[in-house]
Amino acid sequence: IAYLPTPAESQRAIDMAMKMAYLRDQNEGRGSVLLSATPVTNSPMEIFNMLSLVLPVEEFEKFGIYTVDDFIRVFGKIATVDKMTVKGEIVQKDGLVGFQNLDGLRNLFHRYTNMKNADDVNLKLPDAPESHESVEMNAEQHDAYETLREEAKESSKPAFARNKNARALFAVMRDMDKVTTDMDLYNQTMTFTFPTEKADQLTKLIESLPQTITTDRFEQNEEGQEIKVKVDVELDYSLNKEGDTQVLVVPDVFEQAVIDRLVDVGIDQADVSHPLTPKYAKLIANLQSEYDIKGKQIIFTEEKTQHHKLKRIIVNQLGIDEGEVGIINGTDAAGAKLQRIADSYNAGSLKIVICNKKAEVGVNLQKGTSAIHHLTLPWTPASIQQRNGRGVRQGNTAKRVNIFYYLALLGRA
Repeated sequence: IAYLPTPAESQRAIDMAMKMAYLRDQNEGRGSVLLSATPVTNSPMEIFNMLSLVLPVEEFEKFGIYTVDDFIRVFGKIATVDKMTVKGEIVQKDGLVGFQNLDGLRNLFHRYTNMKNADDVNLKLPDAPESHESVEMNAEQHDAYETLREEAKESSKPAFARNKNARALFAVMRDMDKVTTDMDLYNQTMTFTFPTEKADQLTKLIESLPQTITTDRFEQNEEGQEIKVKVDVELDYSLNKEGDTQVLVVPDVFEQAVIDRLVDVGIDQADVSHPLTPKYAKLIANLQSEYDIKGKQIIFTEEKTQHHKLKRIIVNQLGIDEGEVGIINGTDAAGAKLQRIADSYNAGSLKIVICNKKAEVGVNLQKGTSAIHHLTLPWTPASIQQRNGRGVRQGNTAKRVNIFYYLALLGRA
């Protein structure tokens, strides 16, 4: 069904469901009391999943509900909708367009759910003033954005009037978002800057780089699902002198190859940085202000490929130890690493954490957090709320958490 997620079954969830059913069976229908800060965030299927852990099956059966499909059929309004594929073609599919039988759903939900917010229980939270940090894009960003904007106009036309080679509108919109943050994201490149006196060492580094790297790229299939494919990326680089700086541009998959060779050629990692885009420059200024008053800070950006780059920029620009900056994403905070990073942040050894959606739920980062920076914005308001909830919550010793949203203006630098 269009507009509904189709996640794979979770063995942990199945295990939980079986244990809850066992407890109800052993206690004449009575089960556990469950606590959650996020009972429903994105999908009506989450309502079913949460209720199925506490409801006696007889309650669902009164509505003719035995599976999640039954739940959607009873309480969801299904209609035929036009859906654009990744190639821009329009296909007709069943889609969830609304709800029905809401009185029954509300009765069922509130009979077993007691929802309270901070105001309901007089829970004192830190003040959270919000600031929109608007910056003008530079000339290169401006030109690329204008080109993409014209492409978006073409992509938004009806199928019969659209160029057959037009990309899907959402693919164009994603590129527009990348351009506003960093042209490296859009170009799939990585731009390094080195002091001019490191020119000889830099030449040796380039000579030692592999000519090809095989990497995983994600592409979208006809259903809009991301699939992983193997691609060979050749070393196509440029090296230019700009003032007292050597600027090296390589394909983004060569980032780690460059970093791994620094020590061998005699370049200190503290000498490595990247150009400051307008958004990065504004972010650094705000980070410096909060760092100077010994605040701890969280940066949210969904672009995982930029996390280590952003860390190097912060270390270089603020002049701090790299051990003070942590990263939370599916790779750098896999498994037990996530808890270790959270513990280090809450203990104070980490001052800044760079995150993506991996940190939106299920991780506590509130102790001493004084600022939250949204370098990129998510698609849903619920994600904004979850992000801010990492710091604006009970247990934060800071009385105030400054919230920064970084926005790009269509202006020429």
